[in-house]
Amino acid sequence: MKMLPNAAMQFNSGGYLVARGTSAQPVVFTSYKDDTHGGDTNHDGNATTPTKKDWRNIVAGSSADSEFEYCQFLYGGNGGNTISLFGAKASITHCTFAHNGQDDGITEASLDASRAKAGTVIQENTFYDNVRPLSIAASFDLDNSNTFHDPANASQKNQYQGIVTFWDINATKASVNWEETEVAYVNTENIDLVDGKTLRLGNNVTLKFLPNVQVSLRSNANQLQNANGAGVAFTSYKDDARGGDANGNGAANNPATSDWKGVYSGGWLKWTNIYYASN
Repeated sequence: MKMLPNAAMQFNSGGYLVARGTSAQPVVFTSYKDDTHGGDTNHDGNATTPTKKDWRNIVAGSSADSEFEYCQFLYGGNGGNTISLFGAKASITHCTFAHNGQDDGITEASLDASRAKAGTVIQENTFYDNVRPLSIAASFDLDNSNTFHDPANASQKNQYQGIVTFWDINATKASVNWEETEVAYVNTENIDLVDGKTLRLGNNVTLKFLPNVQVSLRSNANQLQNANGAGVAFTSYKDDARGGDANGNGAANNPATSDWKGVYSGGWLKWTNIYYASN
């Protein structure tokens, strides 16, 4: 599937897309200028080459379950993301997201699952040379099976090396597990755990926080499970030493005390793995 500038695909009202490739024969969604896949479609030889934001995106909005298995999503993102799960549930496995752009702002990512429904599965995918690789909602689990660098060149990562997370205080959301360790979970708003709900962290998970953001545990500190597990850290968005360069600016700024608020449960917690908080 080759896409011209501003081209997009959208599925609503029960519509869905099933794209199942194999490791040897993936399904490819790419730019009209990409001669590597499907030949010289625009018939200009080497006069043009593909680049980020050559096409728009795929939007699953209020749709039925879409499936993407062994797919490649290349050179998209003109419009903020390359795949958007907007009120939809999907299974995205063994796929590659590479060379995708996005508009300014932390709310977008190459795979934008920030408004995806519970039951969404994102596993065994590879993200590299994107602006932001992935955003997720607090309604589904994320394991440690995704890769955030080029397997053929470990130094090629993403500009903003992190998973943007979106939390709300929806009392109906399920308790969730976060296990990704290669990059940090970057929290743009408060993690607010209502009574009876939990967030379980895997060992070596890093949570990063933007200014004025905090963790609120409404019942007790046990709502944040494995919070003191091996290698678990709570830190500033500017802390490149833990979980990579999540703010995408190299060494342009350093973390400092009061970069974010802290962890609150009837009082501000003073765990030794909380860094650069104001409380």
